[in-house]
Amino acid sequence: MKELYDYADEIRALANNSFHEILPDASGRNRILEFFDAFESIPKSFYKIRHDFDPRTYSDVPQFIETWETYDLENTQPFAPMAYDKNTNELVGILLGLPDLFEAWAGKPITRCNVDTAMVKKGYFGKGIFSALNNIGQLTCNLHGVDYFEGTAIWSNNSRAIDTIFPHCTPLRKHNVVQKRI
Repeated sequence: MKELYDYADEIRALANNSFHEILPDASGRNRILEFFDAFESIPKSFYKIRHDFDPRTYSDVPQFIETWETYDLENTQPFAPMAYDKNTNELVGILLGLPDLFEAWAGKPITRCNVDTAMVKKGYFGKGIFSALNNIGQLTCNLHGVDYFEGTAIWSNNSRAIDTIFPHCTPLRKHNVVQKRI
């Protein structure tokens, strides 16, 4: 978590670059730190990975396998996959998911995640960054037992984004939000 806190300013800058503000309807407190607070509430037992873990049972993507084999998965934050430009080492994308802490508080394993915020730096759109983050994020969460992902955001004529985030899912319900000037 300490390393993640070290990236808070970079994540904030990416948010401002991506959509000028991170969830402007959120409280005045730094929204990124609210994610980190949620991450710190996750029981340590959540991060335990089976010792006989074989990454090839989860993916055949060489980059994903290399990542899983070379990193300490028990010391990573699967709810915040990050992407960097390999030439400049600059943060160019991040997904922020919120674990279902209600499950943990009830003494159950965390199996659900709300895909809350996705950011990709301007100039990096259409290069597969979002898709790669989504894929590695969902698969890495699967290693920890998360098998349900929900996105609760306001989408406006953006079925392509929904198809990208949830390519193998079936919508359970759709809500229409109507705004009226008073």
